[in-house]
Amino acid sequence: MLDTKDKRLLCCHGCGLAHALPPLERGMAAHCERCGSVLAGSPRLDFIEHLMLYLAATILFFIAHLFPFMALELEGRRQVVTILDGVRALYDSGAVVLAGIVFVTGTVAPALRIIFAIALYMPLALGRVPRRLIWMMRSMKELRPWAMMEIYLFAVIVAYVKLVDVASIDIGPALAAFVAVIVIFVLLDGDHEPHGIWRQVEPQAPMALLRHGSPVPLSCHECDQVTSADQPNCTRCLAPLHHRRPGSLAMSWALLIAAAIFLLPANFLPIMTVTSFGVEQSSTILGGVIELIELELYPIAAVVFVASIAVPVAKIAGLALIYTAVSFRWQGGVFERAWMYRFIESIGRWSMIDIFVIALLAALVTLDNIATIQAGPAALCFAAVVIISMLSAMCFDPRLIWDQVGQLEADHG
Repeated sequence: MLDTKDKRLLCCHGCGLAHALPPLERGMAAHCERCGSVLAGSPRLDFIEHLMLYLAATILFFIAHLFPFMALELEGRRQVVTILDGVRALYDSGAVVLAGIVFVTGTVAPALRIIFAIALYMPLALGRVPRRLIWMMRSMKELRPWAMMEIYLFAVIVAYVKLVDVASIDIGPALAAFVAVIVIFVLLDGDHEPHGIWRQVEPQAPMALLRHGSPVPLSCHECDQVTSADQPNCTRCLAPLHHRRPGSLAMSWALLIAAAIFLLPANFLPIMTVTSFGVEQSSTILGGVIELIELELYPIAAVVFVASIAVPVAKIAGLALIYTAVSFRWQGGVFERAWMYRFIESIGRWSMIDIFVIALLAALVTLDNIATIQAGPAALCFAAVVIISMLSAMCFDPRLIWDQVGQLEADHG
């Protein structure tokens, strides 16, 4: 039998329940006994393998941004674009904020993620602790949801489907490199285990910290270290400690209401304007879905409808239900609401597909008097819905859901 001293103390950030976690075998993951959230995992790859993959991603990232991404030929005119031309097309058309959003989520955030990862894993692979490990770990954690290359890839598919019947579309070498970077990111995301890195700074708290009758220990939301209740800051990463995030519910409500306000113009104003031989035609999000259905592209239409219409509406409605339940201290349905919150938090970013589609189309279809595509006023509103609702979910402390079913001390009795 495994000795208690071999176990490490972890508190679930989904519900707050404390766990005695034994060492895990390679490739295994541990889940919370109460809410099912992932507590920790044991990576299949070591520090050197992580470093090698990030170095490969660096080379592929440069190829993806420097070489031709796609090319369009229409009426004898050929337009070759790189991935950054979408940002430039939005900027040149006056959609400066939208261009910034696409640039940050499609290029800057993934690039910074690679830079920080290499700076982190290179010393670790050599058996040393990085000098700025705490700052780099926090930065990588914050960047992860905003690096949206895989969503950009789906936008490429939608843009290709929209144009392939009216123009000749060629795929450039940059797209293959772009896909390869995404594959590496997916592999590394599935193997990322921050606890092993944090233990290079300080070992995880022992089970002795959890004593019967003692105050419930506090868990750091940055590094998962568990500390006695009288500590104001985490002993490992120095982050402020709190039983629950201060002002979490009020801030989440405020952001959600703001997202709901932007939802109306996002759906009813034109999201894109197409000018062909001097004739302008504007379309809404729903109009784009109907166009795909008329072309009998039902799978693509379904993806766009779910990501651009169903998900934003369902996300706002679902978060409103969760926040209302916490506000009025509803007792039942905590498992369902906890699962709903995790699901909403994981899928909300996928609604950015429409914004990336617009950026691609604006870059590809710039053929002067023959055809041009520009972002409509709804595009910025829609981006605001996605970003603000993501921030709302991030601000919310999901442990509040479980506070309605009893005090956490009862779980330790």
